[in-house]
This record gives sequence, structure tokens and C-alpha cells, in this order.
Amino acid sequence: YKLISIIGKGSFAVVYKGNKENTFIMPNVIAIKSIIKERLTNKKLTDNLRLEINILMKIRHQHIVQLYGIEPSEKTINLLMEYCACGDLSIYMKKHFMKKDKSPLIGPWKGFNEYIVLDFLFQLASALKYMKEKNVVHRDLKPQNILLTHDPNRRLHPIPRPTFSSPNSYSLVYLPFLKLADFGFARSLTSTNLASTLCGSPLYMAPEILNCKTYTANVDLWSLGTILY
Repeated sequence: YKLISIIGKGSFAVVYKGNKENTFIMPNVIAIKSIIKERLTNKKLTDNLRLEINILMKIRHQHIVQLYGIEPSEKTINLLMEYCACGDLSIYMKKHFMKKDKSPLIGPWKGFNEYIVLDFLFQLASALKYMKEKNVVHRDLKPQNILLTHDPNRRLHPIPRPTFSSPNSYSLVYLPFLKLADFGFARSLTSTNLASTLCGSPLYMAPEILNCKTYTANVDLWSLGTILY
């Protein structure tokens, strides 16, 4: 694969946009998460990476970023992943909330129109339902870990925009396809088991995690609720 540009950087990895060498056909564009081996300084970090890879290899869902394969090198472990061209949900929110013109996506309370919220909820709930069936808990749901790409079906959504003179008017808009990403804190957790590790992002953590109590996979539902809010 040929590296095109850097998408992001973290403590242990650099994420690149890449594609198959000598071709620039869009379906071959991928994201390459290049994990730097020398930064995996202890067994816990190595075990966490192994768990993340094992989980990504066993789940396949249209609203979860897909892992295509792994290519280790002398200095890095390279995860070949699905590329999402439209950034993450936090960027999408800022882009539309800061617009000065009246976007059809924005409701009267300056947040997203309720129809947009319901569409996003349906997509994310679909992924969480699948994960529960696979006994997987994410534990770090937040807008930055929800990536956006183009809707493969290119569906036009009618968004109501009633006015005093035209109470039944609406706009047709394209909405992005949402995909859960970053499974670094994810674990296998059956409905009969409890976890106790303190992890995640404080603004989106369920109370039982913040209070250092045991918890179930339902903590992801709390995080989803905070994202919707």
C-alpha cells in the first residue's frame, strides 16, 4: 500500500490515508493505523492491542468501521481499515452549528433537526444492538469516535421546514453514514458478567463507571444518550 497523507496521530499510532500502489481507484482507498512497537512499553498495552484486534476481526456491521487485515513490519503493526472520507461527528456538528445561514439540518433550538437526530440514533442503535448480540462493549462512545462517510445508497432525506406561509414545505438533503470506530477500550462482556475498569471519556461516561462501581454493557447506552443530547 502507498501512504497518501496523515489523517491523525495518537500516543501510540499514526493513522494514514492510503491506497493500493500504482492505482488511485476510490474503492481501494483505506485507512492505515500504524502502531509504533517501541511505544508499547508494557504487557498491558500489548494485551489491549491484541484484544482490540480480536474484537475487530470478529465483528462485521455496516455501522462499524471494518478491519480488513494486519500487516506487521519491523517497527510497526499496521491495521488496514475502512476509510471514512467525511471526518468525525464532532467536526460535522461544529461545521453545521457555526453556519450563519439557515441550514435545513438545524432545528429551532440551534441543535440538529429532530429528523436528523432520529436518523443518527437509528444508525448508532443498530450498531449497539449488533455489538450486544456479539457480547462486545465499546466503553468510549463519543462524537470523536463516530466516523462519517458517504451513504452508499445516496438516499435523499426529506427534512420538514415549515414556515407560516408554507407549513408543509421541506428540503431534500443527503445525510452521512455513521460508523463506530476506535475500539481501544472495547472488551468482550456477556450479559451475565460485570466489568469494573475505569476507562472512557469523562463527559460521556456512565455514572457507575465514574463512581468506580461494577457495570454491564449498558454503559454504552448512557454514552449514546449523552451524544444525542
